[in-house]
Amino acid sequence: MMSAGSGMEMDHLPVAEEAPLGVFPLSVDRVTSAQEDLSKCRKFLSELANFDTAKFLELERLKAEQAQENQLLKQQMADLAKDNRSLQEKNKLITKKHRDEMERFKRMLKDADKQLAKTLQ
Repeated sequence: MMSAGSGMEMDHLPVAEEAPLGVFPLSVDRVTSAQEDLSKCRKFLSELANFDTAKFLELERLKAEQAQENQLLKQQMADLAKDNRSLQEKNKLITKKHRDEMERFKRMLKDADKQLAKTLQ
């Protein structure tokens, strides 16, 4: 499309170098609105960056806490395993002592039965 006196093609919107001043007069309201929108976008991007930073810091703090808790749990598991081995050994000794006492009582009972049988004869 050709404009009547310019000799320029107008198939696209003119850029700053092509458009003479005053061809596209922008109203103060449109400029103000665009500036406000730009300000809102900048504010949003700033908040988003702060949010990302805050979330990253929170994540790192939680990772550190979790690592500390994991280490504590591993130590507790090691202590419990040691206690378990100790209790198993103690249980073996008690069981053996009980078995030995039962054998001794059986022998005593057998001996008492033999003596009673001798006495009754």
